[in-house]
Amino acid sequence: MHMCVMRRYLNSDYCLLVMVQDLCWCKLQGLYLGGTSVAVLESCSVYQNGGHGILVMQGATSIDMTNSKVSYNQGAALVIDQGATAKVQTNDLRYNMQGPCLVGVQSQHLVSFTNNLTT
Repeated sequence: MHMCVMRRYLNSDYCLLVMVQDLCWCKLQGLYLGGTSVAVLESCSVYQNGGHGILVMQGATSIDMTNSKVSYNQGAALVIDQGATAKVQTNDLRYNMQGPCLVGVQSQHLVSFTNNLTT
């Protein structure tokens, strides 16, 4: 099932649980998380987006991603910055134009990144 042709935004007090979904062919990011959003992605595919696959910004924002594939995006698979937190494990993050994951200085100690395919 293809979930989006336009960008998906979460930018407020919102929780998103996505399981077995495709986020693809978006003009910019496949998924943008900001504000105080919390997202749990399991067994998702995020691919062929015009920007980053997933963009996670701002301090109260969090993502927990497992068993997902984020590939063939024009940016990085996953970008985390501005104090956002992430738990990223057992994902396939290969084949993105800007690499598998970009973590900004404000989030560098708030990201757990284990058992992911990156090359």
